[in-house]
Amino acid sequence: MRDNEVSLMRTFKEIVEILDRSSFMIEGLENALRVFSCATGVNRTAIYRKKYLERDDYLLTQIVCIKSNEAPIGQGEFGPEQLDRRLIDTTGWEKLNKGKSISIKKPLAKSFGKHEKMWIAPIFCEDDLFGLLLVDASSTHSKLLLIEEVLDYFCSILKIWIDKLNTTKQLEDVIETLPYPTCVLRPDGLITVWNQAFVDRTGFQKDQVIGRGDYVHAIPFYGERRPTAPDLLLHPDKQWESKYREFNKVGDGVSGLAYCPEMVGGAIFLTFKTSLLRDLNNRVIGAIHCVRDVTKEKEVEKELRRSEDRYRTIIEFAGIGMMLMTKSDIVYHNEFVSDLFESMNRPISLVNFRDLIHREDRDEVIACIERLYRTPRKSSQIEFRIQNGLKILYFRAHVGILKYQEQPIVHFIMDNITDQKILAEKVRLNDIKMCHEDRLTSLGIMAAGIAHELNQPLNTIRVVAEGLLFGRDEGWMLDENDLMDDMQMISQQVSRMSAVIQNIRDFSRMDKWEGPRRVDLNQAVENIFSMMGRQLEARGISVRMKLNPSLPHVMANLHRMEQVILNLVVNASQALQECTREDKMLQVETNLEDNMVQLKVQDNAVGIPSELKHKIFDPFFTTKDVGQGTGLGLSISKSILSEYSGEIDVFNNRNGGATFRVVLPPKGILN
Repeated sequence: MRDNEVSLMRTFKEIVEILDRSSFMIEGLENALRVFSCATGVNRTAIYRKKYLERDDYLLTQIVCIKSNEAPIGQGEFGPEQLDRRLIDTTGWEKLNKGKSISIKKPLAKSFGKHEKMWIAPIFCEDDLFGLLLVDASSTHSKLLLIEEVLDYFCSILKIWIDKLNTTKQLEDVIETLPYPTCVLRPDGLITVWNQAFVDRTGFQKDQVIGRGDYVHAIPFYGERRPTAPDLLLHPDKQWESKYREFNKVGDGVSGLAYCPEMVGGAIFLTFKTSLLRDLNNRVIGAIHCVRDVTKEKEVEKELRRSEDRYRTIIEFAGIGMMLMTKSDIVYHNEFVSDLFESMNRPISLVNFRDLIHREDRDEVIACIERLYRTPRKSSQIEFRIQNGLKILYFRAHVGILKYQEQPIVHFIMDNITDQKILAEKVRLNDIKMCHEDRLTSLGIMAAGIAHELNQPLNTIRVVAEGLLFGRDEGWMLDENDLMDDMQMISQQVSRMSAVIQNIRDFSRMDKWEGPRRVDLNQAVENIFSMMGRQLEARGISVRMKLNPSLPHVMANLHRMEQVILNLVVNASQALQECTREDKMLQVETNLEDNMVQLKVQDNAVGIPSELKHKIFDPFFTTKDVGQGTGLGLSISKSILSEYSGEIDVFNNRNGGATFRVVLPPKGILN
């Protein structure tokens, strides 16, 4: 018996060596089973594997069957033999699932023929039943050797080897299903794993790479045999490492960026991550290498950098300031803002920015920003001033809100409009000066009429005064009531002259900057005719006024409206003087039409030729002789009206003359 035990130990040692050299399950089991059968003298042995169909349903399928001194029995005509698991009773299955062998005295499988006794031993993979070992126990020799302990020992050896295969398979399945190309390199330079992602990316099949050395795995990337990242991790070489765009080695791993010019479809960029593999004794047994194609990302990154550079260039050189502000701080600013704060010796902060804003504008700017947090979809435009010592800077800002790091943030773009403001002020002053000069020109035209307007009351005063003096010289007794009547007459004529003079003074003085106010257009018409009404009558021009007493007020400047009316009346008067009609008529009419205030000045002269209508509002255009006009009256009038959302047009009327029509919005709907 002792000799038998020694023989069995030698047999099991041989089986372990066979399995250790085997990487394929069927091959390893066949060789192990043959050695076991020869050593124990059994006639037949077989292994049946649990092959799962769905969930818990499975078949017991024969994967190997050995008959002494014969080749392994292959599959039958209809495939591998199936073992009917119902032939093993419940008690037998309970023992098998607990890892105990059983014996049965009836045939279970066709491949065993009519042998009436056999041993069945469970083979486990980890904690689950992998399959069954069936041994023919009918021979005399086997009866001496096949005891339960021997079967258990043999199955334990098989379990260790099958566990190893199972772990290897699980690792291979994981690597095979990885979306990124992955391989494993041994220290001797042989590839042991080349997953499907590598096959798809390189076109190199597994059998072209696995088990091969001499840097064959580098060919699809570089077109030559050369060390790659796993080679350099296993066998460092500074010269080859320097050829990578990035090569960052930390501990047992390395990551980096490689340029691969020979890839199928064209050159690409790959990022890689490579790590050493170690066994339980900390011995290096290889390196796992994973790559990812980042060509498109690099292209996007490159384009993004170009876009950022363009955007930064635009922002920095556009001459505008840009800030991103939270409720408590400025999180971004461009160079324009930096220069602004630096010129005022202030560090950049939200508090300092608020302090820089002119005190009269500060509350409005803060309120504008706070409104954006409540209604983020509405952007705003606002103008404000910044006090820089004695100098005032003017800014126009476009303010909106956007999301930044999951919180609302104010996008503040500010443009220095100080030069525009200065230029606009110069234009405004020039406009006022030009309007004033136009008024003085009009007063020159009206001079004769004004003199006549003043001459009449002066004559009346002289007649009354000379009568009183004559009566005194003649010794007349002056009646007190008559005297008071004469004094009242003088006072009325003085008031009349004072009104004319005051109108002239108001009309001729230089305008100051004033916003729109309530203006009665009828009053403006009456003021003009109080100065030149007599002059028109003296020239044989009949004046008709149809003023609507219920005319709404307009928002404008009284003296500017008087200037518009005067220009139109003077033009009509000059046109009437040049025509040969005897019944010369000038009519001024005010009314409310289509909810708009209208003023019409019309004459019955010769009208305006159609080819000149589109030119008459152009600056310096005139049909008068040199020295008779500047050509600015109608242009200035149109400019004045546009300030108050008004318009002016002209058409020829049915009386043969021209009609100028002024249209203004009534108070309350000024745009």
